[in-house]
Amino acid sequence: MGQVKCYNDFNPVSFDPIAIIHSQMIKQDAVGGYVVTTGKFTHNAYTYAKGLGIELINGNQLVELWLKHLETKSESVTGLSPVSQI
Repeated sequence: MGQVKCYNDFNPVSFDPIAIIHSQMIKQDAVGGYVVTTGKFTHNAYTYAKGLGIELINGNQLVELWLKHLETKSESVTGLSPVSQI
C-alpha cells in the first residue's frame, strides 16, 4: 500500500493520507504501507503513523534514496568490463 504526494515545504502532508492508507491496509490485510512526499509531514502525521506500520518518506529522504540508487547503479556500470568486438 502506498501513496505519493507532490507537495512543497509550505504545504506539509497532514494525517489524512496516512488514515487512508491505514484504512486500506486493514481492508486488504496488508502488513505495511508508505506515504512519500516531495515536501514535509506535519507533526500530527508522524504521530498518527507511529506504530501503524506505515513508513513516511519526506522530500529529503526521497533525494537521499535517489542518490543512493544512482550510486549503486554507477557502481554496477563501472564494474562491467568492455567487450571487444571481433
